[in-house]
Amino acid sequence: MTNSQHRIAVSRPGRRAGRRRLLLASTALTAALLAPSQGRAGQPAPMTTPQGGTVVGGSATISQAPGTTTITQTSQRAAIDWQSFNLGSKARVTFNQPNAQAIALNRVIANNPSIIAGRIDANGRIVLVNQDGVVFTPGSEVNAESLVVSTSGISPKNFMAGKLIFDQQPKPGARIVNDGRITMKQAGLAAFVAPEVINRGTITAQLGHVVLAGASAFTLNLSGDGLISINVTQAVRQIDLGGRKVTALVTNEGTIIANGGRITLTARAVDGLIQQLLDVGGTLRADSVGRQPGAITIQGVGGDLQVAGQLLARGETPGSSGGTIAVDATGNVSVASTARIDASGPAGGGVVALGTDAARALQGPSDTMAPKAARVAIAQGATISADATRNGNGGRITVLSRDRTTAAGTMSAQGAGNGDGGLIEISSDGVISLSGTDTTFAPSGRNGTILLDPQTLIVTSSNGTPSAGTTTTSGTLTVGTDSSTSSYIDASILDSQTGAVELSASSLISIVSAISSSSISTLAMNSGGDIRIAAPVTLTAGSIEATANGTIEVSGALGASSISLLDTASSPTNKIDINANIDAPTLSLDAGSGTIANAGSGYVTASTLDAAASLVALTGSNSITTLGSVNVGTLTLDDNAPLTIAGSFTATSASLTDTSAGGFDITGAVSATGSLSLDA
Repeated sequence: MTNSQHRIAVSRPGRRAGRRRLLLASTALTAALLAPSQGRAGQPAPMTTPQGGTVVGGSATISQAPGTTTITQTSQRAAIDWQSFNLGSKARVTFNQPNAQAIALNRVIANNPSIIAGRIDANGRIVLVNQDGVVFTPGSEVNAESLVVSTSGISPKNFMAGKLIFDQQPKPGARIVNDGRITMKQAGLAAFVAPEVINRGTITAQLGHVVLAGASAFTLNLSGDGLISINVTQAVRQIDLGGRKVTALVTNEGTIIANGGRITLTARAVDGLIQQLLDVGGTLRADSVGRQPGAITIQGVGGDLQVAGQLLARGETPGSSGGTIAVDATGNVSVASTARIDASGPAGGGVVALGTDAARALQGPSDTMAPKAARVAIAQGATISADATRNGNGGRITVLSRDRTTAAGTMSAQGAGNGDGGLIEISSDGVISLSGTDTTFAPSGRNGTILLDPQTLIVTSSNGTPSAGTTTTSGTLTVGTDSSTSSYIDASILDSQTGAVELSASSLISIVSAISSSSISTLAMNSGGDIRIAAPVTLTAGSIEATANGTIEVSGALGASSISLLDTASSPTNKIDINANIDAPTLSLDAGSGTIANAGSGYVTASTLDAAASLVALTGSNSITTLGSVNVGTLTLDDNAPLTIAGSFTATSASLTDTSAGGFDITGAVSATGSLSLDA
């Protein structure tokens, strides 16, 4: 559109009328920023253009005609001060810049917010600063290489010197609202920084970076490759928005697209006045472009955040994998029932981290320095996916908190084709509550792993009588208050899982209700303290692996294709107590310097038994066909099956009794420094 298309006849009011119109416009603009409609009303006249422009740095010229303003910039940097920067719905501002890396600073120095209802075009980078606030109304449009809109000020001197430090504080009530269409050219930056930022429009930055930041200060970084990025440096310390109730510092109800690039929503508050920092609805999409994955980062420091919309970082082309989605807050992270979080891809699933960062999801529990949200709650109806959709491995999903993790939605990290299943970790330093559906199924490859990791984990049944103070929700028992260190998982939830399931706790794992599954490939129990199995655990096609740094008590029958009970504690008082039947083709018992014993009521049935301990006493009606690796101090074994000693057998003393009269077959090396008794 040329300037001549804007040359229409207008009447020019006198000075007094102009002053009155400016006053009315200022009042309308202020009302628009403070009104509940949040920028939808109080638009300037259709042909309104920015006024009072003065070049204060670099080289540029400003030409204006009715409804048009053209800035022709001839230096790489230019700084312009404006008395007002408002744009009517039929008006247009055009920046003609030397190249795509050129940057123009536009500062509004009068005490009036800006309302943009028309169109802005630039072939380079533009920065719009108004410490009173900026509103892009429905129908507005911006097309540029990069766009930074800020309520934090910067001096022209610093800007021209390349010190892109925006440290001048916003005015009370300042905020940025977008209801328009913002489009960046490839690899560009679209950044909106204010104490409060609201997006209800569409922001697009293909292969670029979109930032919505609730902050009071920040810096821009211009790299040598032409890319531009932003670094938030100061949290919001006070909020004064004209008496309005602020629900969040950053709110998205629109659509943000940065395919092949990054989307960052961040808010920091230090005064505690705003509890919920980010309210993420609408759609955030950072799908892959070719083999280049996208990334979405949502971070709140000093409060809570909620995700109710779509977070998408999918692989969209053959051979591409899912990207990265990380949602973290120092307060609570809530994933609403309407949320859809998807990092799936044809060649493999991506990474989803809720309550922590992506590095923690990749590294796992060994990353002890990772951030943790106070609580993470995933509502029933929410879906979280990191699947391979054509041929590849499932991705990684990590849900982590300090106090409580509640997972009632659906999580999936499935493999596809010949790929393996991925990893789902549901973890907390305190309490976890699991009532949703989790799957790491792989149709042709190996099923993946589901890791549950609180302090104390108790597998029970909702049909049982819960302890005092427990509540029942969706079949999951969650004990006590937030200060409790015990988590109750319904056994039926575990029965329905596929692949490998790992139960991990720092102090205790207790099985008080029966587990029976034909789809679990491995049930691993890892405890920093004791493991108490008081109910039967039966896996018809899987293995049981129990590792404790305390005592392993078996008073519920165990049945699996293979069973391993390992006590890693160095104290000789720790032990493996067998008070129920254990039946597995392959059984490994290792108590280190402790003891392994049954009380006569529990028997062992195994084709092959490996054992290591200072004392092993298995008496009664055991049925063991082969002794594999045996390294014990004292061994007492009663066996009612013909027994082959096939592996390395080392003991201080040993007494073996075969009650079946089948005798012994010794094919391995036997060493006993003390007495050795074989009774057939």
